[in-house]
Amino acid sequence: MKLMWKQNKLKAFTLGELLVVMVVSSIVISVTFLVLDITRKQINKMKENYEKKQAFLFFQTTLSRDFNLNTAFYHVKEKRLNLMNTKDTIQYLFLDKVVLRNQDTFHVELVKIVLFLDGKIVTDKSSDAILIEASNSFAQQKLFVQQRKDAAYYINN
Repeated sequence: MKLMWKQNKLKAFTLGELLVVMVVSSIVISVTFLVLDITRKQINKMKENYEKKQAFLFFQTTLSRDFNLNTAFYHVKEKRLNLMNTKDTIQYLFLDKVVLRNQDTFHVELVKIVLFLDGKIVTDKSSDAILIEASNSFAQQKLFVQQRKDAAYYINN
């Protein structure tokens, strides 16, 4: 008598096929994480540049307003700008990586400050214009602020 074995063959993946899928999947996942890391770094750099730009813009706006409403005196040795009027005095102190305005702090890095009076460069005097240059980390932005003067100033001087 002959025994007949009934063979039921299951359709399945072989071990080799599974290994190939795992290798390809790990390569795809590695590339995905690499791209994700590069994208994250770029977003952080863009955020940092935007924050620096906003800080310089806020500094520019505040200084322009203060400079036009007050009389300016700059002390070179102390790196201090006093803006005075009949009621109040606003003091700007220019440090290495920050500018202090009374109790406010502007996180801007400045490399050059030049003051002018009637178009001529002055030091340790009153001035009617100021040129400020930011460092490389602030894209070397320049700020020029000049006091607005009416016709009476030019007639009387």
